[in-house]
Amino acid sequence: MFDYNVQERVNDVVAAALAQANVTRTNHIMWMMGIDFRYPYAISWFRQMDKFIHYVNQDGRVNALYSTPSLYTDAKHATDEKWPLKTDDFFPYADHPNAYWTGYFTSRPGLKGYVRALSGYYLTARQLEFFKGRVDSGPNTEVLADALAIAQHHDAVSGTERHHVAVDYALRLSLGYKEAEKVVTFSLAYLTQPDSMYINSVLCFGFSWQCPVLNISYFPPSKAVLSDGKSLVVVIYNSLGWKREEVIRIPVSIDRISVQDSSGKKVEARLLPILNVTFSVRNYYVRAYLGESPRETIKYWLAFTVSVPPIGFSTYIISTTKQTGSSVAISSVYRSEESIDNTIEVGQGSLKLIHSARDGKLSHYANNRNLITASAEQSYSYYSGNDGTDKDPQASGAYVFRPNGTFPIKSDS
Repeated sequence: MFDYNVQERVNDVVAAALAQANVTRTNHIMWMMGIDFRYPYAISWFRQMDKFIHYVNQDGRVNALYSTPSLYTDAKHATDEKWPLKTDDFFPYADHPNAYWTGYFTSRPGLKGYVRALSGYYLTARQLEFFKGRVDSGPNTEVLADALAIAQHHDAVSGTERHHVAVDYALRLSLGYKEAEKVVTFSLAYLTQPDSMYINSVLCFGFSWQCPVLNISYFPPSKAVLSDGKSLVVVIYNSLGWKREEVIRIPVSIDRISVQDSSGKKVEARLLPILNVTFSVRNYYVRAYLGESPRETIKYWLAFTVSVPPIGFSTYIISTTKQTGSSVAISSVYRSEESIDNTIEVGQGSLKLIHSARDGKLSHYANNRNLITASAEQSYSYYSGNDGTDKDPQASGAYVFRPNGTFPIKSDS
């Protein structure tokens, strides 16, 4: 309050600066000031830094100043120093013994995946919003942008927040997605049918479905449209700056089907039978996502290759055919058979994987084309979290990964 400890604090600052300078090239060092729990008291915080800078410069042993990353980098570059190239890994951060901050690499993987998926979707929505032209009223991408921005907080996407806070982040992202979904729908409809304008912000035709739950084999338009003998128009957008060729899959319930591109050229396609295990997973997650069981039944994945230009879209038409029998090749489900030597062989081509029939583990593989056979050993283990001790209370958790040993998983358990 009365600056009675100025010289003591100046000596501490100078000693810390010299200690860092001794392990740093050039005479420029960076001090990053403050943490997230300090800047709510910005006036007090900056007042103290002002005093530090004033009294340290008055002392004269080091020169302190407010700076920025670019000014610091320019000062380092101006020294024409030769810098080593680091190619190995950086050691994980730890703030005290047994407290390596690697737990958050895997904390809340669902939220991490949601942020990642919507970051890509946001890029697409922004591009399409630009191509169509933004309007003063109506849906826009700002809600999703704000939700993604706040999700970049070091206690958000890291997964280190409490459960109810994680739920709040997910809710914000969901609301942003719903808004951006309208932008994508309106923009693609405008770009694919420029003559079809809006009447009271409602599309004049049925371009109204996207595929947020396609990963659980749920896509109602494929049955609703194709069952009525109509054609299903599929628009695939590529937000990246290079051409992409990808295989896409759409669940369908009929086998009399054909695929054409926008020029009317027939596209090679294949029907992949859907396994029974898929139906139970599909029913469970559709109920969780929509609150009701799926009404339509599906039999196949319709798979075909699409080619999409950079930052552009391609259109494909799926239609029913009148001919009897399937017009698309139907793949058969491959079922491995157990051999007399208690092994299970997987693979129909040159590469075969041989598993033990007793415990299901991979034992060796064979490449018939190169006449190579090699043994393999497979095992599974898990980490048990450390709860800490009286001497060292640090426990394993959302921030810190501190295992209490590694334990094998028995194959018969």
